[in-house]
Amino acid sequence: MKNPSSFVAFGLTILLALGMAGTTLTPGAQANGFPDFLGGSWLFSITPPPQGPPPYTVLTSLSDSGVLTAATQNDHFAPYKSEQHGTWISLGRGRYASTQYYFGYDGTGAAVGLFKLIAEFHLTGRDTLSGSGALELCDLHGQNCNLLGGGAQVAGTRIKVEKLP
Repeated sequence: MKNPSSFVAFGLTILLALGMAGTTLTPGAQANGFPDFLGGSWLFSITPPPQGPPPYTVLTSLSDSGVLTAATQNDHFAPYKSEQHGTWISLGRGRYASTQYYFGYDGTGAAVGLFKLIAEFHLTGRDTLSGSGALELCDLHGQNCNLLGGGAQVAGTRIKVEKLP
């Protein structure tokens, strides 16, 4: 791949973003004084390690069933990446974990590897969260993975419905 550090940062961003979703608790469950619920869509700010790319934004959607999808602001720049797909769970008390995958492509469009993001995060408010993640590069079957670079930091804000002015 042309630039492994950008793949790492991208992966960590997605991982953190995806890690935000999880199994919902019973209605009224509390975590840190607010409802423990991640379902919905989020804007994540990813801060890669110093040797990685500059900070970037990720759009992530988390379903109540634990499905996670994400797209980053930089996934159309070389090295090219697919959208991210994965799953998330609640660890209890406002803490969550996620694992997601995305393909990395060379300049001709051929898939050259599968990136795996592993993240953990926690609610810092009703509609905010923070955490960290790690990125691995795997073969095209998600096997034989190797850890890439350092960890990334993630901060997220829930997207809310707005009324027309």
